[in-house]
Amino acid sequence: MKRSILLTVIVILLLCACGSNQKAAPTAEPTAETTAVPTEVPAAASTEEADANAGEEKLTAHDEISNTLTELEKAGERMDSSTAFIVLDTAGKSVWKVPLAGLEFQVPDFIKDAHGGIRAMGGREKISGTGIVSMDVIYYSMTESEYYDLVKKLADYADDTEDIDEFFGLSHRFMETSQAINRHRHPLFSIIGIGNNQGPEEILAAEKKDGMQTGLWTEEELEAEQKNRTFSKIGSFEDYNFFYVQKPMDEEDLEHTAADGDVYKTEYQALFNAKDQIVPNFTFSRPVGIQDLVSEGTGLSFETLDIHDNPVKSEDIFPGYKVTMLNIWATTCTACISEMPELMRLNKEFEEKGGQIVGLVFDAAEEDLIKEAKEIVGELNIDFLTLLPNDYLRKTFDAISYPTTYFVNEKGEIMGEPLMGAKISAYQERMAEYLGE
Repeated sequence: MKRSILLTVIVILLLCACGSNQKAAPTAEPTAETTAVPTEVPAAASTEEADANAGEEKLTAHDEISNTLTELEKAGERMDSSTAFIVLDTAGKSVWKVPLAGLEFQVPDFIKDAHGGIRAMGGREKISGTGIVSMDVIYYSMTESEYYDLVKKLADYADDTEDIDEFFGLSHRFMETSQAINRHRHPLFSIIGIGNNQGPEEILAAEKKDGMQTGLWTEEELEAEQKNRTFSKIGSFEDYNFFYVQKPMDEEDLEHTAADGDVYKTEYQALFNAKDQIVPNFTFSRPVGIQDLVSEGTGLSFETLDIHDNPVKSEDIFPGYKVTMLNIWATTCTACISEMPELMRLNKEFEEKGGQIVGLVFDAAEEDLIKEAKEIVGELNIDFLTLLPNDYLRKTFDAISYPTTYFVNEKGEIMGEPLMGAKISAYQERMAEYLGE
């Protein structure tokens, strides 16, 4: 289990430090030319070329790196990480397919053939539970091989140790390498989508609410950050509106690209100002997996098993408690697991005031994951009721993110909006509100 947790942590750090876990279109080595739109370089090998090279025993550097990252990518898939990726369509043109963000992008030649790397970051729900999706497009002032050399160093740390405590002892090496990558990382633009025919005002309000809840921003910092961006509507699908979002070019970013070479500086400036050439290449669809949240007042009625295989009914769980905090978690969610000891402390505090915590391990639907869930509960000595999911619970809380916490009254009815993410102080504030303190 330690190995599984270590891989999950590595993937999280790779996503945060590298900006993306997907494959990008190959880039060309820089030349002496200083052009904004480089000469044509194939974005990927044709089918015929791939067949011709299939018999070669020697792997390319890119293949070796891809193989090195395979285990990490599989761990990322279990975490429901970004699904933005590049494929070849039937016409042989590169396409970015980003189903979680409702986006598809026919990659134009001037992006495929860029000397630097252009990568999609995120490509999923921006703020859990809001239905707001986003994808950030980043320019790297380095070649493809240089980028993957640095990423491979990060991946190699997974082979240095199987013990998570030892891994964090290597954090200075990880930080030095991730800083080397970020030094070449420069934002181009973002695409943000929002449902219910809403627009920028609702996006900004959701960002502000989330930023204040996490405590990572002050209200003044948030307002200053939000004022720096422009929103341009570029398309819609059903009730979803999509916006091209951009901040003014940062002079420090421009200086960094210039330090890497005139070709990168010129190219970055050209790409930054290429909105009119970029936007027509996007097509839109309804984002995949956006959940319709269980609305306030919905009554819950179910029979299932607890983590110890005892039968339980909703009518035996909620009556007798003014408020039940239903904490939905997953065996692959490190944030969920790390907050469990604090939840046990809170449960004792809530019980004294007429409340309780009940867990629902949402992904424990198959034998191997049920076994893993039982191991987690046993190792942490979790002492509050933990439920296993059934068809009713999976359908009711479909496509949930982890952890997500609902509040339920003694009649078994949902109270207010859910909380997304591990937020101990927010749990306490909401319970105090509902318990009438």
